[in-house]
Amino acid sequence: MKRSQSGSAGVLEIVLLTPVFMLVAMFIVEIGRVEDARTNVAYAAQSAARAAAERTSDDAPADATAVASATLAGEGITCTNLKVVTDTSDLLPAGTAKVTVSCTTGFTDLGPLHLGDTTVSASAVEVVDTVIGGT
Repeated sequence: MKRSQSGSAGVLEIVLLTPVFMLVAMFIVEIGRVEDARTNVAYAAQSAARAAAERTSDDAPADATAVASATLAGEGITCTNLKVVTDTSDLLPAGTAKVTVSCTTGFTDLGPLHLGDTTVSASAVEVVDTVIGGT
């Protein structure tokens, strides 16, 4: 009789603890995806700043936005709200181009415990080339 009671207690523990372990696993996956989004937004900001540094003051904002959007799309990041701010005030040879990228993304595919929409931002500064720099 002891043996059957002990066996049913083990099954009961598994049944009760499995959802807890699944929730912890989903949370860990979501944290990893947020960090992945942060890394990709930083990469998009760097790519956009590089593109802005190679353009004129008039063309830099549009080109930086296009590059940031394409970079994020290429990495599989879907932004519900993408904001790219380009500072061209020092866009002269040996000056700098500064770009800030903000991306609001949600992870609703992870189920009911997702953290909601998350906004990640990153800034990058690129030095304008003295020979072929923006004008």
